[in-house]
Amino acid sequence: MFPNASIKIKLNDGRRFTAQLVGADPNRDLALVMFETGEPVPVAQLGDSDSLQVGDWVLAVGSPLGFDSTVTAGIVSAIGRHSMPGMNVAGFTDYIQTDAAINQGNSGGALVNIYGRVIGINTWIASPSGGNVGLGFAIPVNNAKKAIDDFINKGKIEYGWLGVSMGGVSAEGLKDLKLENSRGAFVYGVFKDSPADKAGVLPGDFITEVNGEGLRDTSELLLRIGNLEPGSKAKLNIIRYGEPLQLTVKINARETEQNLAARSDKLWPGFSVVPITDDIRSQLTLPKSSGKLVIGAVEQGGLAGVAGVKSGDIVRKVNGQAVSTVLDFYKAFNSSTSKEIMLALERQNTELVIGLVR
Repeated sequence: MFPNASIKIKLNDGRRFTAQLVGADPNRDLALVMFETGEPVPVAQLGDSDSLQVGDWVLAVGSPLGFDSTVTAGIVSAIGRHSMPGMNVAGFTDYIQTDAAINQGNSGGALVNIYGRVIGINTWIASPSGGNVGLGFAIPVNNAKKAIDDFINKGKIEYGWLGVSMGGVSAEGLKDLKLENSRGAFVYGVFKDSPADKAGVLPGDFITEVNGEGLRDTSELLLRIGNLEPGSKAKLNIIRYGEPLQLTVKINARETEQNLAARSDKLWPGFSVVPITDDIRSQLTLPKSSGKLVIGAVEQGGLAGVAGVKSGDIVRKVNGQAVSTVLDFYKAFNSSTSKEIMLALERQNTELVIGLVR
């Protein structure tokens, strides 16, 4: 991140060394530095974070509030935690949750097991006051091992990319899609010529597994795909229109966030459709006769937005076919053999038709 910055390393015994940056990555909130010396230096052993269980004892090491080499004890409170939307926390990793006291200054310190092996890297805390309340989070060391290898061999971390816009679904939406008891990630859009597009993934698909491992949510799909090597193949288990389906996809290397943002005009269709609930009807002051589906988010700069589709539009028909559920919508939307799809919408009591070209 700061290749020309001066990096100083201070050991517990007071010795100081000048270090060089090998690699850094904000998506995983990790950096690797190196220094050379002929003096003996103790080296920590890395453990296996995949073997952790809730209740295991751990020690957190760091310099909270400037107090060097502080050690606190606690247990593993949870594993496989993810950052929440809107949090300024790296999303390309899951986290170990611990109640070992972690405060400002612990970030970057080791989380070790009872054998002294590093099983995590302290990263952030959840706290209304900025102080410890027993909610500390650490990057699992097994996630860091891949980052270390990539930094050494490539100078950067390479992430896998599927090429979909994904998100969660409301309870009403899951019912509409016949997915009440399913867990996974819903595909709202597919980037043209992306791995997902070439493999046959469609808007409205619900991805439940990657390489035979179940998904809990969209964060887990992002992490699973991101950890795959570019050029490798992955099997996706999908539910489409209530029926199971398996597709094989060849993963690409993920581009920078800036480059991905510039691809917004390649995202098909570039909007979401949600059922009209009583809350939505009240917020938009819609009469009961207004329909059952509404346009949710519209991708800025995307195909639908440029064509004139707006959030809050009522969806009446797709290619002349009336639709009343989310499943109906995606069935009609994806079944069209024409390059142009006609949407019959209602906006402020005015009917309009907008055509989208694939």
